[in-house]
Amino acid sequence: MPSADPFYLVKDDLENSLREAKGHLAQWQTLARGSRERTELQKTIELECGNIASSLNEVRKSVDVAEANPQRFRLTQQEIASRRKWVQATQQQGEEAIRALHAPEQATRSMDNGSATDRLSRAQNHENDQHIADEQEQQQMLIRQQDDSLDLLGQGVNRIGQMGLQMRDELSLQDRMLEDLDTDMEGTHSRLQAAQKKVDHLLRKAGLKGQFCIIAFLIVVLIILLLMLFS
Repeated sequence: MPSADPFYLVKDDLENSLREAKGHLAQWQTLARGSRERTELQKTIELECGNIASSLNEVRKSVDVAEANPQRFRLTQQEIASRRKWVQATQQQGEEAIRALHAPEQATRSMDNGSATDRLSRAQNHENDQHIADEQEQQQMLIRQQDDSLDLLGQGVNRIGQMGLQMRDELSLQDRMLEDLDTDMEGTHSRLQAAQKKVDHLLRKAGLKGQFCIIAFLIVVLIILLLMLFS
């Protein structure tokens, strides 16, 4: 293509501008963050990349026009494809420069987000651990309370068992006493029956006169006993 073709003039100018922007970017990367010089140079790079992007947009439009009427501009399809490829490559380099400018900020934000996420995760883990510890402590407390209740219940059962044994012993003793009383009563009853039989035998043997004598004798004995009792 002839050297007077405006495409090549614009191409040379944009390539020079891109090299200058890359040089500024390399210098910007060596400066301390937050410094005034770095901030000013970043603004310069952004302005340069913005101008390059605007110029490339105009070049792309001219390529579209040439592609629509290649005979008028005497361009082959290969030449049009080559120009379009150059526009895309140059645009990509400008975008990469812009991304490089904002990469530290994005990295810082990512680190901040990561730190916030880590803090949130640690806080959640701590909260979960604390909840588990509280649940375990509560369960242990319930177990201790149950053990204490079982101990008290066991003591109560032992006392009831001892009371039952004492009641059994007392009932056994009372049963023996009743048996002994029954035995004594039976013996007394037998002796009374024997005495009554003897008295009946004596009364029958003594006859009517003898019975009166015995009654009189018993009355005299009774009187004597009463006198002795009240004297």
